[in-house]
Amino acid sequence: MKVSVSGISVIAPAISGWDDMRPVLRGDEPWPEGDLVLSAPDILAPRERRRTSPSLRLALNAAVDACRMAGYPLDDVASVFGSAVGDGDVCDGILTALSRPDRLVSPTQFHNSVHNAAAGYWSIGTGNQHTSISIAAGGATFGAGLLRAVTMVMSERRPTVLVVSDHPMPGLLGDMCPMDCAMAVGLLLTPAGAGAGSVASLEIRGAAGSPETVPGDRALQRYFDGTTAGRALPVLAAIANNSPSPKDVVCAAGVNGYGIKVRISS
Repeated sequence: MKVSVSGISVIAPAISGWDDMRPVLRGDEPWPEGDLVLSAPDILAPRERRRTSPSLRLALNAAVDACRMAGYPLDDVASVFGSAVGDGDVCDGILTALSRPDRLVSPTQFHNSVHNAAAGYWSIGTGNQHTSISIAAGGATFGAGLLRAVTMVMSERRPTVLVVSDHPMPGLLGDMCPMDCAMAVGLLLTPAGAGAGSVASLEIRGAAGSPETVPGDRALQRYFDGTTAGRALPVLAAIANNSPSPKDVVCAAGVNGYGIKVRISS
């Protein structure tokens, strides 16, 4: 299965887009010092913006940025939203409320607690009525999401935006599922050869039992190990370095050693 990458978004501490991330992946610059900056998604009306959590803002902004880099209308793409743990702040708030005598759960937190909350806000904000899938596969979420998104591009012949993101969870949930920092990666995937503007080509094959590719740069290892979206870094590094020869990257995509081999070419 072969697709084109037409848009890329990366949001992380001190990283606000592909232009910030590319020199880091090339080894030209160190990962900059700074905090995560999350603005309210501009696709939402003020009422919906106020209801979004940091986790939702992270996912939605990554989807918007990837589509806009590619120049695709936000209402005319399919979507795959991947998150290993969902919205930890919301889950913590609900569990805390349930532990109190009155057990009063906020309606806003309740409707934000479902795993496809980002997909719902995406549809509301963009008017998008195309296929949307929400995936959770632990450390394999990026690979599983990429496989699903490529399948959708191939079967529906429609551009598909893939977003993999997670935000650290507070309290006891954070102890159970530790995560170093928040990070999101967005890829706008299009049918191979569908038009100009391709950043790279991806060819996906099965790779059961093959070891997962890890970053060659130690500075990236923390994000690869400590964030869900960080598992995309070897693929992004191959795209950023734009080698004249194809580069193969293995991504975990399921349980029992199931993975996919991603061949990246310019």
